[in-house]
Amino acid sequence: MENRKPEYRKAEEMSSSEARDEVLSQHVKLRVLLAETDAVAKRVAFSGGDLGPLREKAQALYDALAAHMSFEEQVLPAALRDVIGWGDVIQRKMEEDHRRQRETLVAAIAAIGPAGLAGMALIDSVRRFAITLEVDIASEEKGFLEADVDAIVSDSRGG
Repeated sequence: MENRKPEYRKAEEMSSSEARDEVLSQHVKLRVLLAETDAVAKRVAFSGGDLGPLREKAQALYDALAAHMSFEEQVLPAALRDVIGWGDVIQRKMEEDHRRQRETLVAAIAAIGPAGLAGMALIDSVRRFAITLEVDIASEEKGFLEADVDAIVSDSRGG
């Protein structure tokens, strides 16, 4: 199985709405990987089989998340520039979230490595990571929806 990091458009090539749309599109792809990873975790837990496929699928998820966070960090200023009064606040929150996510990601990568966890501990670690990531994605999307509402309200007032 070949794991390649996705390639994304450059931030300077996107409008704020295109940047937000691309982030949301990547969230859809991450959710697909989350579901696939969880399915492998369940299958391995049920069968008691080889953990190799779970390690591979988890690594693909973790690589995709790392690429996604790097992309977000590049486009975040463009994605939030139209949010009157809240762009800086949302950006700081996302930066804090990314610091926390990176710490969690480092631990998750260590857990699937050769000196990492085994058996049910590994399965539980991957599944906990998936749950946490889903919550983080939902939180980010809520922030983008609030940003879109703010932009619409400001625009309707002539701002």
